[in-house]
Amino acid sequence: MDKFSAFVGPDKDKRAKNIAEDPYATAKFFHFLIKTVLETLFGIKVTPYQIHSGKGIYGHVAAYFGAVESQGHGSLHLHLILWLKNVPTGDEILELLKSEEFHEHVKAFLCANVHACAAGLETAKAVKKIPNDVNVAYS
Repeated sequence: MDKFSAFVGPDKDKRAKNIAEDPYATAKFFHFLIKTVLETLFGIKVTPYQIHSGKGIYGHVAAYFGAVESQGHGSLHLHLILWLKNVPTGDEILELLKSEEFHEHVKAFLCANVHACAAGLETAKAVKKIPNDVNVAYS
């Protein structure tokens, strides 16, 4: 990522033109991206006749549901719900949330698994100063 350039790739006008000129290719590319995310991150492999669930970043997925929508300018986006295997029920979670031991367990998990390093962006004020150029493909 150290060599990543936000200026590589088409600007927003070219992306909009590409989508308008070939919506089929756009949908195929979107399908490829979603399939890759399901397989790589969530361990879900879909074949014409079966769905296989392996271990993903959240564990094993018991079920999932997704709805694809098109935004006003024609690009697609996905809303996805995952149900995980071997997780507490809603009532069990409510009880766990009352426990200080559970709070400490969650804190320990977060500290062990969530990391970020963005030198110069330690405060909300610094983050708000980041320029946002909508014409840059990856701004």
